[in-house]
Amino acid sequence: MQIRRDATLVSSVLFTIAFACLIPAELSNALVGHRNGGQLDSAFGEVAKLLSDLGFASLAIIFIGMIVTWVAYVQKLRWAWFVMSIIVWVWAFPLMILPLLRHSIALTWAEWFSSAIKGPGPARDAAEEVLIFSLMVIALLLPVISFFRPKGSQRTS
Repeated sequence: MQIRRDATLVSSVLFTIAFACLIPAELSNALVGHRNGGQLDSAFGEVAKLLSDLGFASLAIIFIGMIVTWVAYVQKLRWAWFVMSIIVWVWAFPLMILPLLRHSIALTWAEWFSSAIKGPGPARDAAEEVLIFSLMVIALLLPVISFFRPKGSQRTS
């Protein structure tokens, strides 16, 4: 058995790692409304319902992304690259990065990094989101040439 080592395969593995890292948090969000037997007081009930809906929608997008990655993306079908681009820029960017850009944080980069390493909290959550999003962008850009070079200019090895 020969293992293919090309940019598309590496990109597919990176997408899979990024999506797999997101599953526990989104599953937790999806189950928010189902904890405590679904009994939530009215003040937090609507927020929990919205968070639960967002979690289920995000899980659906994650699984669609994984299916597209391993069925069409590895075959270098152009539409699969566009689907993954939409997932990265229309779903992941507004969900993971845009909230960080909207809030002014009074920490320097060194303080943020130090706080993220020390222990769990908002700084670590933000750092994880930035790393996962960066992984997705790298996975998207890595095989661009493979997807968009003219068919006649493929190299033979």
